[in-house]
Amino acid sequence: MSAFKDRCRIVCGDGRRRLEQAPDQYYNAIFIDAFSSDSIPVHLLTREALAIYSQRLTADGSIVFHISNRYIDLKPALNILSRSGYQALRALDREFDKNAPENFERNVSEYVVFTKSSELAAGLRKDSSIIWQNLAEAVNSSGDLAGQAWTDDNSSLFPLLKIWR
Repeated sequence: MSAFKDRCRIVCGDGRRRLEQAPDQYYNAIFIDAFSSDSIPVHLLTREALAIYSQRLTADGSIVFHISNRYIDLKPALNILSRSGYQALRALDREFDKNAPENFERNVSEYVVFTKSSELAAGLRKDSSIIWQNLAEAVNSSGDLAGQAWTDDNSSLFPLLKIWR
């Protein structure tokens, strides 16, 4: 980890606005971790948002979405969004000792990674500590968005509510 400390930066503020201010191809990885509550910032999952992320990301970079949520399944929205040229992989972080004190109240976490790098996608799939699957395979058909990617002007969480399933 110490090898990376001089190359990592944490930028505070509204994520999408801060990314708009960054130079093109500036980031190797963008982490989006804003979906665990019952208030989903949909503006982070639109075509317009992905266009900003794509411009700011290096060619071999990745966008990592932490999408753990009790009420809303964001996989269908991300699956449609990934069709604009990204490989999308999904993983569950469920391999931990539930009885260990450091894991008190820890829940399974769900992640989706977007990348245009075949090398990065292959590297993730080779990692035996986490099972990665293509996002399209993980999407449940009951969360259908009728093939429409969300935009800044058009989105709805209702088809993704887990209570309807």
